[in-house]
Amino acid sequence: MKISTKFYLSFWIMIVFLIGVGIIAVFQVHSLYKLTNQFKDYSELTSYLGDNAQIKTVMTNKNAVHNAHINIVKTFNRIKEVAILKGSEDLGAAKKAIFSYEDEIEQAFDTIEKHFSGDKQKLDKVKKLFEQWKSLRNIVIALQEQGKVDEALDLIFKGQGAQHIADLEKAVEKLHHFMDQEADTFLDRTQSAVLNALWVSIAMVIVLLLGGWIVFAVSHNNMKNVTLALGIADAVATGNLSDHFECDAKTETGQLLQTLDTMQARLMKSSHEIENMETHLHELEEENRIVEKEKHIAEEEKRIAEKALRQNKALDKVFGSFLNDEKEAGEQDDTGEEGEYLEEDIIEDFFA
Repeated sequence: MKISTKFYLSFWIMIVFLIGVGIIAVFQVHSLYKLTNQFKDYSELTSYLGDNAQIKTVMTNKNAVHNAHINIVKTFNRIKEVAILKGSEDLGAAKKAIFSYEDEIEQAFDTIEKHFSGDKQKLDKVKKLFEQWKSLRNIVIALQEQGKVDEALDLIFKGQGAQHIADLEKAVEKLHHFMDQEADTFLDRTQSAVLNALWVSIAMVIVLLLGGWIVFAVSHNNMKNVTLALGIADAVATGNLSDHFECDAKTETGQLLQTLDTMQARLMKSSHEIENMETHLHELEEENRIVEKEKHIAEEEKRIAEKALRQNKALDKVFGSFLNDEKEAGEQDDTGEEGEYLEEDIIEDFFA
């Protein structure tokens, strides 16, 4: 695989990973945006990420419904006590407690209405029943003040009052159940958002690690090839042509290494050829030196032979002239023996 392909591939892999992480992040942001919009009218909602205002809002509603339910139960218990009371002092304390409970119930309803995000018919039904309850409460108190204890008891435990109390308790329980479901749903979605955010963080860490590994692998491979190329170039520069480098010719650096290796092989071949030529030239020089020496010896022998020949010719000439002179002198004598003797003596004297 070529380096350009590797770089493009690694780049687009990183882009795909980033796009995937971005899509997940956008989805999570959209989910958080929807959760925020569900509670955007709440005064306690300041910052979802800062102080968990959404959770506080849900829990506030839930606690308000719970408090309202408790106070309604306390109110019912007190009104039942009022129905059987006989002393005016006990009646005054009970009325005071009932009014206190009702104030807390109304405050709870105000809190719920201020932050309520569900079907408000449920809340309106509870408030309507509670307002109707106040009329019933006034009737019970009035009957008690008039001393009509039996009528008050019948109204609370058997008649219209008992049915109204049951309806109000049932409506409050439904509202309480609805708020519990609302809180559980929100907490589940919040937990899911937290888990998704955690997975996004893990994915981003994996992307960073994987991207770093890809960059390291590509860089390490390129540096390995470049280092090998520098090694070949250094070997060529220093004349160390004995090493052979294996390389992959499918990449640009591999082609460069192959070119350098081919150049190294050619230089090595040329070096061997030059060494062979030097050896052959040395042999030729040695042969030429021997030939020159033999030629010099032959010329010296020739010079000596020519010198000896010249000496012999000169000697023959002198000796022939001398013999002719002696011969002519001998022919002038009377006997030839004496002349022959003289010739032999002359020859012996010359070579002596």
